Amino acid sequence: MAEKRKRRRRLAVPAAGLVVSVPIAVWGLIGQRNAPGVAPAKLDYLIEPWHLARSTTLLLGGGAAALAVACAGVLLAATRAGRLPRAWWQVLLPLVIAGA
Repeated sequence: MAEKRKRRRRLAVPAAGLVVSVPIAVWGLIGQRNAPGVAPAKLDYLIEPWHLARSTTLLLGGGAAALAVACAGVLLAATRAGRLPRAWWQVLLPLVIAGA
């Protein structure tokens, strides 16, 4: 029983990686969207977005997307092997969708 619990704890790392990397991937790959026809000085932000170069944004987004795919692959393989209970996906999927 203790060994089973240790294996599940190891799967918490890719699960957390998936939940954290998806919003970063979406942000990086979609980029900043401003209101069309409105001058940037007139846009009202609760929090001012970071001003990063487009290449930096794409690099961060691409890296996060690669991490998300790798984490999802590990979790799917663990699910197919029976090491990850399917009930975990009832928690992971809403978190990933909310992050996106």
